[in-house]
Amino acid sequence: RKARGATAAGAEVEAPGVARDAEADDEEAAARLDAAIAAVEATAALTSVLPPGAGSTARDAISAGLLARRTLAPILRLAASALAASVAGKGPRSRPSCGGKEQTKSTPDTKTFTASAAYDLELEGAAAADPGSLVPSAAVVRAALLGGLSVELVSQEERRSKASTSASSAAAAAGAAVGVGPLIGVGSLLPLPPLPAWLLAACSPKSSVVGWDALGAAASLSLLLGLEVSASQVTRGMSAEAKIAAVSGIFYTSLGQDVWRNPAVAAPAAALTDIYWGRLSESATAAAANPSSGTHAYGDGGGGKGGAGAGAGEDATSAGAAAEALCEAFANDSFGDSLFARHAALQLRTTAPPRAKAAAWLALRDGVALHLLPPLPALAPRPDRGDTLLFLPPGGESDPEMLDLFIHALETGALDKCLGTKLLLGEDVSVGDDDDAADTAAGAPALPASMALHAATHMVLCHTGDA
Repeated sequence: RKARGATAAGAEVEAPGVARDAEADDEEAAARLDAAIAAVEATAALTSVLPPGAGSTARDAISAGLLARRTLAPILRLAASALAASVAGKGPRSRPSCGGKEQTKSTPDTKTFTASAAYDLELEGAAAADPGSLVPSAAVVRAALLGGLSVELVSQEERRSKASTSASSAAAAAGAAVGVGPLIGVGSLLPLPPLPAWLLAACSPKSSVVGWDALGAAASLSLLLGLEVSASQVTRGMSAEAKIAAVSGIFYTSLGQDVWRNPAVAAPAAALTDIYWGRLSESATAAAANPSSGTHAYGDGGGGKGGAGAGAGEDATSAGAAAEALCEAFANDSFGDSLFARHAALQLRTTAPPRAKAAAWLALRDGVALHLLPPLPALAPRPDRGDTLLFLPPGGESDPEMLDLFIHALETGALDKCLGTKLLLGEDVSVGDDDDAADTAAGAPALPASMALHAATHMVLCHTGDA
């Protein structure tokens, strides 16, 4: 009895020490993360002011700053935690509570969607047990990105000049390292656009580097996810709309399904999709409450160079080609993949350029894929707050071409299959206590049907004088 008492007393004495050790570890981890974010912000500030011809300087700054292992490690740990939380339904766009019941696996024609792209992922094996394990290590991320970014940044003229002068053994070794393999550069990216644009070069079909693979896309997406959840200002140089469009590039790169079907690519892409889509929803909600504020979401600029989507400054022809390419790939290759479907739906948003929106609709219609898009409540789960403005403009569709396409689809029955989409609805958009919530499976039309019916209704009201 005395021995047990002594042991208990010792445990009581040790407990405060254990707590202090844990607190010290937390403080040290926080300090390392702060130092890592500072290094990233310093790298972004330096590279943003470098002129053309300074590619080697930019490469060295990125190597010693952003892609240093001491910088990457804490950011990637943060990304792994955020990814695990998102897949579990505890991210920024949490799924409706499942009431303790397991969701049944869906087929393309009976697709089940929730409000969260990350929760809708169908992971298997070790990835399902620990989604954070899909985030690559610091060493892997550095190896996957440094070579490609070096090729992207250093122009052919600069590389030839370096080779002819033999500046230093270190520079020569770095040049040799990036000169081998499948990576082929066609010029310098300098001056650099906002950091998210060039960080996602591995995801962009417009990259000047040929040879990016799934590992490069996984590394860039995981790193960007860590930066986003760190609350660093370094990612705010692009709007949420431009960043989610850049993420969409994974679906129509030259490598095809090898990229977006890779779980290490799809998982961080889904988590980022939830983050950016949530910001777009917040922007739509703010615009509904105060129309004079506009709808620009969480960014100081538009798309910048290097993005894969319809950012500010990109002409309508390029935006239309990108939307058409993505939606054609969705119709031909996706088999109703839920994440791909969300990015195809993005091409039909209210703020999309009219030519791009029409090109996307035609590609989906001709590919008989309109019914594979999510229902509106999965994309805008808070209609009472105005987030349906992302797809349903007040007053109806203003573009004559889109209005004609909507009416034609209704008249020809092209939207009939859209009425069979299933949505997993809950009483709350947050997970909450599984034992206290009950879910119901409700039928909801796919997004194109909602858009067409909304436009047709406003057209009728306008002609009858009731609008």
